[in-house]
Amino acid sequence: METLFKKLNCKDIIDLTLFVPKDYENTFFSKTLSETPLIVKVIIQSYTAGHNKMAKIDAWLPLFQQKIELIIFHPSSYHKQKFSIGSEHIISGKPNYYNHILQIIQPKIINQTEDIVPIFPTLKGLSQKNIRVSLANIITVENLVAHNIPLHYAQELQKIYLPDKPFFEQYKKQGGFPPLTLRALKFVEIYRYLLKLRSKNKKYKAPKIAPRNPQQFIDSLPFVLTTDQIQAIHDIEKDFHKQTSTRRVVVGDVGCGKSLVIFAAAYMIYPKRCLLMAPTSLLAHQLYEESKKYLPQDINIVLVNTEKNMNYDSAHIIIGTHALLWKEFSNIALVMIDEQHRFGVKHRHILAQHSAKTQDDEAVFEKIINNPNKNHIHPHVIQFSATPIPRTLAMIESSFVDFSFIKKGPFKREVSTIIIKKNNFAQLLGHIQQEIRHHRQIAIIYPSINESETSPYRSLSESQEFWYKHFKNVYTTHGKDKDKELILNEFKEKGDILLTTTIIEVGISLPRLCTIIISGAEHFGLATLHQLRGRVSRNGLKGYCFLFTHREKTERLQLFIQCQNGFEVAELDLSLRKSGDILHGMRQSGEEFHFLSLSDDIDIIQEAKQFIQNIPKKQMLSE
Repeated sequence: METLFKKLNCKDIIDLTLFVPKDYENTFFSKTLSETPLIVKVIIQSYTAGHNKMAKIDAWLPLFQQKIELIIFHPSSYHKQKFSIGSEHIISGKPNYYNHILQIIQPKIINQTEDIVPIFPTLKGLSQKNIRVSLANIITVENLVAHNIPLHYAQELQKIYLPDKPFFEQYKKQGGFPPLTLRALKFVEIYRYLLKLRSKNKKYKAPKIAPRNPQQFIDSLPFVLTTDQIQAIHDIEKDFHKQTSTRRVVVGDVGCGKSLVIFAAAYMIYPKRCLLMAPTSLLAHQLYEESKKYLPQDINIVLVNTEKNMNYDSAHIIIGTHALLWKEFSNIALVMIDEQHRFGVKHRHILAQHSAKTQDDEAVFEKIINNPNKNHIHPHVIQFSATPIPRTLAMIESSFVDFSFIKKGPFKREVSTIIIKKNNFAQLLGHIQQEIRHHRQIAIIYPSINESETSPYRSLSESQEFWYKHFKNVYTTHGKDKDKELILNEFKEKGDILLTTTIIEVGISLPRLCTIIISGAEHFGLATLHQLRGRVSRNGLKGYCFLFTHREKTERLQLFIQCQNGFEVAELDLSLRKSGDILHGMRQSGEEFHFLSLSDDIDIIQEAKQFIQNIPKKQMLSE
């Protein structure tokens, strides 16, 4: 048994339960000669080895009182000895008729009869019999119930390893595990995950904060916040009163005003210090300017730059990009991450520790996760996202983090999303000309900067000549452009058309931008498409998002068009990409669960959550 656990890397019976047979073999005697496989008792009457590497064996079926031919290709001395005249065997095979004579080609001798035999994936050093016997002895109703698996699920799970004929018939009819058995496997899968999550979701002491009432800040704003914004602020206020540090995700659609919630959080913890990380220097600078505009002047706000010897000791709000990871800060009470889907999991984890001293973030990360210190005072962590990646959405649905939703924006956004192809180019040009006449801006997003032999789409550098030739006030920039911030700011004031890459995906304020054209749209992730679409109509004007593609089949883009907000996009992304490695957080997408679907099996997730909550922690044998 120890060998089996070791080979499967299983820690307990819960892990082992998810090692299931790949198929089952029926060894019950056939009642008719038409059954497949045909399982019958035969008595050998003759053995004839032909010259064409084939042996023909004449046999008698005592139960059916008739003859049968057994055909063996490439026979060996073993076959001649085994099928000696007068010997009796139980054989299995596919029946067919040749010249009105019943035949079985390449019959299989079976030793175990009147049973359903599980067939497991091959494990080196272990026979099928050893695997079957070990699992049948371990995975019993009693053992499963002892590991807190509900009785009705334990009974279904035991059938997988000790199957009977009704189970087998249902298995064949369904083309897989019967519905109740499959539900039991899904339950065990999420139950096992939640147990490990519960053990990893350690609570840390929070910094001592006497949070200020946010109402004074709310009243000072030159506009009225939405009810969702106010609720998110009050959620965070409650977090600051707790003795353990919070992990909260504030999910709000593009243009919903998440930055005001960020500023309110910083206001509430003052004079305690906070870090705010943005994915781009442009967005970091924009957040810096807006925070200076809306927060009281006595709050010292600094923007981290590339200077090595800057002193941040007197700063209350420290804003920056990845540069924050490589600087040392002290007494940080709050860490906020804007557009969190743009950062890797490790980056977010390191920032939350606010103690990275080396550029080897891999080593820092390993040190953090392998040396948890429950007595360590850990800052509150709040992440903000317009389009949660599947991993984050899955964590939300699994109660790994607290969350706040900002569903209502300050005004209704009306954006038409349209798939276009080459034959629509003339109409597109007409639309662009009309928008420019109304003093509205257009952005054209290219999938690459330079020409690529593997891409069917024109690059940014290949296309710019056309636009400069036919239009005025055309600006070009991209992520590698050192002057991109200067160009974007100049475009904001003077430009008509912006040729760029996904650099404008997040956070950049372009109030006159009403049309965005995305070339090679099928190559972009759904979150990126939604973020790009979110750049238009941020002032309430009618907006347009054109998805340019060469592909005939556009099912994924059609599904995206039907999603009107970030929550719907995230659900679609979850169903298409699966949950990712939620537990360890090293992958953003991919398959984490084999049986369970995080998007379709919400009721099972809720059932497992409720079940675990009702079990005292000391009874959690798997923890």
